[in-house]
Amino acid sequence: PVVNKTVNDTIDGTFSDSEDFDIGDTAYYKWTATLPSNLKSYEAYTYEFFDTLPKGLKFTRFEQIYIEGHDGNRVHTFYDITDADTINDTLPAGITETLTENADLTSKITLKFDDLLTLYPSILPTHKIIVKYSCMVTRDALFVEAMTNKVYAEFSNNPNGDGTGKTPEDVAHAFTFKINVDKYD
Repeated sequence: PVVNKTVNDTIDGTFSDSEDFDIGDTAYYKWTATLPSNLKSYEAYTYEFFDTLPKGLKFTRFEQIYIEGHDGNRVHTFYDITDADTINDTLPAGITETLTENADLTSKITLKFDDLLTLYPSILPTHKIIVKYSCMVTRDALFVEAMTNKVYAEFSNNPNGDGTGKTPEDVAHAFTFKINVDKYD
């Protein structure tokens, strides 16, 4: 499995590796995670994302969590903030989130699927896990060159017992720019 991280200024736009923002804007991040070809040989399959947000980005909330089919269409929705089926804006049982805000204004979010095979029994090795979340671009973004946002995932890697693997880390960049203005009379 691998996880890819991208960013955009709208939740449904075209996501890429970098985007520019103004202070006060909302940045939307997307994780796209693949699954192993031997997924169905597991009795249980855990998947946990670890995301590090730099100074200048403040986590707002998870927006959408779903499974995407091999054709790019959504085949199952776990959570969608705009969907009436998402009850009380809470994640379903079996998916947990953690937010840790650090003194240096960085933060870390985790999202764990306890068992994907129980959460969505029809899941296939060709499916992808899609997670979208939003952040506020804060005033602190002015004091960093690029806001490099990193993610990796840990996953079950032994269908015959315990054990986890780790994906390579992937990054997306958010930029802000200072503009000097001179006023003349």
